[in-house]
Amino acid sequence: MKLVETDTEGPGEGVGESLVEPGPVTPPRPEHRRAMTSMVLTLSVLTVTVVAIYLRFPPRRNQVVTTAISQHRAERHDWELAAPSADKLEGWAIGVFDANPSARPPLPMPGGRISVIGVKRYEILAHRAAVVRYRVGDDEVSLVVQRAHDVPPRTYEQRDGDDLALGWRSGPWTVVAIGPMATAPFLQKALGIP
Repeated sequence: MKLVETDTEGPGEGVGESLVEPGPVTPPRPEHRRAMTSMVLTLSVLTVTVVAIYLRFPPRRNQVVTTAISQHRAERHDWELAAPSADKLEGWAIGVFDANPSARPPLPMPGGRISVIGVKRYEILAHRAAVVRYRVGDDEVSLVVQRAHDVPPRTYEQRDGDDLALGWRSGPWTVVAIGPMATAPFLQKALGIP
């Protein structure tokens, strides 16, 4: 006795008719719709990622200038050398940057109306920097010097309250000076700021 009809083509036909109604037949999605969905999903993930990065990590433009301003405004300093002479200042700078004497950083030497209050090492973006506080006449000026790690020479100018921060490239060095805005022309001449 044969229980299954082998020549039947599917449910609903022949002996073993199915009790389940087939669902509505939908045509397949067109190719361009699938590609568009994928593109929209990819662009939204990319956009969210870029926005999250920009919101999470602040831009690092002018980080040396920002550091110079914060060091200038600091209430207390732990100077490595207080009021060093020109020879001590030069030797200290060569030691900080492991530079040979012919490639020393562009630090104005004390003399005349310029005297050094103190010097210390500092790290900016994982690179060594020198912070030097000068007394120029009656004003205090901070100078931050670091080996340049950016592209072509640039100059910066940023006003911060009554202070003016000027940044420039001097050969392989990035230099930032900050001091009172009222005496900026005198400071530029005294410190050799371009």
